[in-house]
Amino acid sequence: MNAETINFEDTIENGRENEPFSADSRVDFVRHGKPEYTEEEIETGKYEGELNDESKENVRRSAENFARNINKEKEIIVFLTSPRNRAKETAEIYKDVFEKEEIFIYEEMITKATLLRNTELNADFLDNQEEAVNSGEISWDDWMEFWVDESEKEKLSEGVESPDEVRERVGKFIGLLKDSDILIRPPKNKKVHYICIGHEEIVRDLLEEGYDTGIAKGTNLDYGEKLRMDIYKSQSNKNASLKLEYKSNESTLDFDATEKKFEKHKDNN
Repeated sequence: MNAETINFEDTIENGRENEPFSADSRVDFVRHGKPEYTEEEIETGKYEGELNDESKENVRRSAENFARNINKEKEIIVFLTSPRNRAKETAEIYKDVFEKEEIFIYEEMITKATLLRNTELNADFLDNQEEAVNSGEISWDDWMEFWVDESEKEKLSEGVESPDEVRERVGKFIGLLKDSDILIRPPKNKKVHYICIGHEEIVRDLLEEGYDTGIAKGTNLDYGEKLRMDIYKSQSNKNASLKLEYKSNESTLDFDATEKKFEKHKDNN
């Protein structure tokens, strides 16, 4: 699979009828379960992570709660996941739960999406972060604020992905999701529901635009938590509205499909 595309087959069998929701497609961004990291991963910044038994059980309970709200007769579920191990393990648990609930999964597969990967860091960044922690400037949990601050000071070293680059990557991903139902070709009156297993920084900009939050500790997705995004295409199909739901609060973003950029809708309060 090309590193920056999502490949789908072009047919679906076992179609069912009636529309499950008004949007053209529905997307749930789900943060992976809480992982454990090796010393090597911590030192190098090459985080893969592994879920322990407790974390796996927490993910399973979340997946079971999620499954209860899926309309099995009207939705096609497409699983997309970051290539990182902690995300893949989370996605496999979701898939297992959904299969047991006899929820229709597209091609009965999980597709890795490189655009959902975590932010690329390196040892230099982690050394600078450790210095800030040791000086009492930040805590380890404040890594995202530190990352944004370092970017604004133009102090990110080569090989560290910047916040602007992550935002651009998320825009590309939303652009793919907006049009991928053309490739999947769901049966009439059946909608595509994407479940995207990834990392907290993937939704940072969506939360910041929609709710003025997402950077500071405790204002982003917790492990296993989700952000819902319903995609409504315009008549020209060149742009879209993104209806967000986070912790029962709603917000709307405008999406420029040509530039692959999103911003808060001008009528949002």
